[in-house]
Amino acid sequence: MKNYKIHPIKFLRSILILIFIIIFFLIALHNKILIKSAKSKELKNIANSKTTNTFSNTTKNINSFEYISSLIKSSPVICTTVASSTIYSNHSLYNSEEIDQVKSDSKLEILEDYYTKWYKVKKLSNGKIGWIKDSFISIPPDPNTNKNRLSKNQLETYVNNKNFDSTTDQFIWVDLDRQLTYIFSGHKNNWSLTKTISIASGLNESPTTRGVFKIKKRGTWFYSEEFQAGAKYWVEFNDSYLFHSVSMDKYQNIKDPVVGERRSSGCVRMPLEDIKWFYDTIKTGTTVYVN
Repeated sequence: MKNYKIHPIKFLRSILILIFIIIFFLIALHNKILIKSAKSKELKNIANSKTTNTFSNTTKNINSFEYISSLIKSSPVICTTVASSTIYSNHSLYNSEEIDQVKSDSKLEILEDYYTKWYKVKKLSNGKIGWIKDSFISIPPDPNTNKNRLSKNQLETYVNNKNFDSTTDQFIWVDLDRQLTYIFSGHKNNWSLTKTISIASGLNESPTTRGVFKIKKRGTWFYSEEFQAGAKYWVEFNDSYLFHSVSMDKYQNIKDPVVGERRSSGCVRMPLEDIKWFYDTIKTGTTVYVN
């Protein structure tokens, strides 16, 4: 059996080579970990940047006039004729002129009513306006109230971009879709929301008139024997169309306290405490926008 001797120099050289290989491997592994960590950090920064930009763009879009306008719906009452008829110049056939003829299944927008027996309508096909008897039209059921409220910033953005003006430092917007009335203070292009009031506007058969009006006369009480109902703190904005309290009996007891849905004969009802504030605060001449 041969006797192998280990050469000291060769052994040391082998050890050094092994140590060198181990060091090289450790350095390579360390660099790989650093590169992976750097890439991970870069990807995280990119993701955070995208998230921030997405959030920023979403916030910007939510508060943009274009987006806000898409959330606001006008509330015309569109009826359908059930037979051919005539549109007249007023709701009395005496001294009334024929305005136009309408065929069955024609679309008309109801502008106002006269005791739900006659309706002032606009013919959608040509824009002509006149009165038609109730028996010639079919009125759709009342729509549900939109429960999605707009933020203070969205409301202010909308009215300021719409360039609403008022002869006073107040502006009123009646949102029929949401059954809310918004009161703003300030001036044109710089309106600030000061109060929001839940309301009950007119039923589809007796709709609240839409358009731009002015606050006019006011009074503390009225009662109608015909309708067996009255209200406190009425404020006129368009002839017989008023803001007033919820419905009351002749003894000034509340008959119907409900707000937040279409319920009236055309006027805009408010809770008693809100209409008292409205009566005391809103100035004559203030612009009223009803959509």
